[in-house]
Amino acid sequence: MTIETITFKTETTKCPTCGGDAVERTGYFETSVPNAAQLSTKIHDIQKAINTFYLALDHGENALVFQNKAFRHIESILNMKWQPGAMKNKLNRHPKLKERYEQQLRNNQEG
Repeated sequence: MTIETITFKTETTKCPTCGGDAVERTGYFETSVPNAAQLSTKIHDIQKAINTFYLALDHGENALVFQNKAFRHIESILNMKWQPGAMKNKLNRHPKLKERYEQQLRNNQEG
């Protein structure tokens, strides 16, 4: 994901109404994400996958089956697929990141 930031100079002036300090807002920071529409569509599709899972639960369907279907659908939306050993290899190259993921894994196993 690429984020472009455009910075403008801001100035503090006296407010003509109350005499207090005021920030000139015409030169405010602007951030834009070039693929915002694509990301929005993906988030919407992920929400639909989760809502479909909830509907399956409401219909008394097997939670594990539909949870797996929702997860697989979310993987496809994000263009991700599990590759055996790939995550472990990635984390071995990034020790601090590995610590965080290992802690999250332990927390999920406990609760």
